[in-house]
Amino acid sequence: MVRNAPEVLGHLQTALHDWAPLWRKARAEPDAVSILQGEGRDFTITSEFLDEPLVVNSAASALCGVIADMAQCWIEDRPGEVALHAGGLIVNGLAIAFAGEARAGKSTLMARLTAEPWGRVLCDDVLPLTPSGEAMGLGIPPRLRLPLPPGSSQIFRDHVARHAGPRDRRYAYLAALQVAAHGTCAPLAAYVILTRRPGASASLHAVDPADRMTEILTRNMADPGSDGRLLDRVGQLANKVRMLRLVYSDLEEAVGLIRRVFGAATFPEDEVLPALPSESLTETRPAQEVAPDVVWTRSDGVGLRRQGGSVFLWQASDNAVFQMNTVAAAIWNLLEEPESAKGIAATLAVAFPDTAAETILADSRLLLGELAAADLIRPVP
Repeated sequence: MVRNAPEVLGHLQTALHDWAPLWRKARAEPDAVSILQGEGRDFTITSEFLDEPLVVNSAASALCGVIADMAQCWIEDRPGEVALHAGGLIVNGLAIAFAGEARAGKSTLMARLTAEPWGRVLCDDVLPLTPSGEAMGLGIPPRLRLPLPPGSSQIFRDHVARHAGPRDRRYAYLAALQVAAHGTCAPLAAYVILTRRPGASASLHAVDPADRMTEILTRNMADPGSDGRLLDRVGQLANKVRMLRLVYSDLEEAVGLIRRVFGAATFPEDEVLPALPSESLTETRPAQEVAPDVVWTRSDGVGLRRQGGSVFLWQASDNAVFQMNTVAAAIWNLLEEPESAKGIAATLAVAFPDTAAETILADSRLLLGELAAADLIRPVP
């Protein structure tokens, strides 16, 4: 339901490709999964998937919240099916899924691919799979982070300038013609894991068979259920779909490699290099521990979102997620009021009396550092 937000309604009609919505006047007391309320320049999102209402300050961010709820409703209405946190592309009648860790460049790559006439982009974020193993597009265009990365080609810059749809300072939906219509399906033939590495030439690598099932399960956004059907489906996918790793640095190189390999009449097996050792795929970063006495508070526009049996922190303005374990969720709850790592550790020490106080403090400082690096919390001035 959308109230007092005509700009967001307009964005919905221009951004979603080939949806056929039924518009109707809301009842006085609505029974709605998601409600968007315009309040001056701000928008409040109230959703079954959020623990509490979320306030955002742009129509583009509000649109992102509505679309996220619509996509999740689509997934939850189809229990037992698979929905990947991945981008999707159709080439030569076959679908390719593109997944990766945060900042791997998935959305930027899918946005760039909408400039290519040889493929159709299914999505950049949510890729449902039908029971028969087809990838489906929901008619949602890629959402591109602004400004474009340094070194972006003039082709990409011109394409974005021509096709940028609903946008704000930080993000723009790319309403290009190569975005597949809602309901478009194609057999899923390949699953590509993106690994962005500075200075690396674009290359494709095999993936260890032992890692394939875990990779798909990790990216599944749907409720796994309790009857074991999901494990059977994921196992079938892992055995059936060609899984590769794309290592790259330059976006244009990556697009060229995708076109050359997946646009070929027959798959060029000689393009696939051996699997990389697992230790080379681990990003080594110094621990981002925060100072124990700095007081932290939640960033604006961040909410606790439940999805597929998991709990995430979700930031509408970035459409960014941070998966939470039990301790992380407890620390987030303690940040309802501004608090320091030392204060949080003192509270947790009562709940975990068998764990050394030094360990709890170190873990609290590290987790707060991870939240701060993701812009989910900020220091109190």
